[in-house]
Amino acid sequence: NQDKSRTFAFMDLSSQDLTQHSAELEKNSSKVAVFCSARMNSGKYWELAKALGAALESAGYTIITGAGPGLMEAVGEGAGQTIGLNINMLNKQIPNSYVKECLEFHNFSIRKAIFIKYADAFVIIPGGLGTLDELFEALTLKDRGYIDAPIILLDKEFYSGLFEFLEKLERAGFLRKPLKELCVLVNSVDEVLRYFKLNKAPVKQGKNNIDIKQVLDNLKGSLAELQGIESAVGILGSHSLGENYPSYAQAYNLARELSKRGRKILYRGCQGITEAVDKAIEAEKGVGISFWVPDYEKIQPVIGKRLVSLHRFAQKILLITHSRLGLIFFAGGIGTLDILSD
Repeated sequence: NQDKSRTFAFMDLSSQDLTQHSAELEKNSSKVAVFCSARMNSGKYWELAKALGAALESAGYTIITGAGPGLMEAVGEGAGQTIGLNINMLNKQIPNSYVKECLEFHNFSIRKAIFIKYADAFVIIPGGLGTLDELFEALTLKDRGYIDAPIILLDKEFYSGLFEFLEKLERAGFLRKPLKELCVLVNSVDEVLRYFKLNKAPVKQGKNNIDIKQVLDNLKGSLAELQGIESAVGILGSHSLGENYPSYAQAYNLARELSKRGRKILYRGCQGITEAVDKAIEAEKGVGISFWVPDYEKIQPVIGKRLVSLHRFAQKILLITHSRLGLIFFAGGIGTLDILSD
């Protein structure tokens, strides 16, 4: 009952987050979201953030940040004003003084959905796990064709290691699109503006399939399916790993062992690691729910004892909030990293 009360309270807050803010952001066009740290208050990254804010404002772009302190405040100082998507969870984040319009959110995933829906370009400057979470969200959706907005990583010294890792994912076949079509790595604010000019960006997105109402409907409609699954183990990994990969066998054996012990398992509804988990649950007559997004995964589940068709944001929210016994990650690409960073 406590779990159910928590779930319904979460739904009430999510409904507020999804439905009350759209009109404010619809007023503006050519919006650039800047993802960055909330912890740095001086130094070269502060100066970089401040210069970026000033340059974007001078070029006529509306800037969206996470409303907080650190480099988000530096962006605001440079620009003079920003739209802020503030997070209000265990401890309310105090918006910085440069936020002209402040929108309050109670859940990171819902907040990211609003970022993704309304931003026409993304510039990522130095930051930590939260920044990586936002970056991988945008990269995953662009790789899957949900959005086509430019994604720019700014500061080669800081992001060169990450970019090399993304190149490794590309060589290993974990990306659907070439990396050069997903994002670029630059080293100065001038290069950001030059990229926008050469690519005639950012412009109002011609391709953005983030249906906010559908996210809310999916969340509400999934409560009945999840009755009795308040505590489960989530297993995640690449869709592209077949039976010849060690991770496939490892996922299969783990899922069989968890099923033998009566653990409920949550997983995504595609192939690869999911297929291994699916077969293991079937072999042990275990309990599992496969969260499948039809227009996103593009692949029918192989077995799937219980299937819930969801919007991507709802899929992630439910996987994370109901995997209270833990989340286990096998090898995967940016989609797996997106959920890991979330």
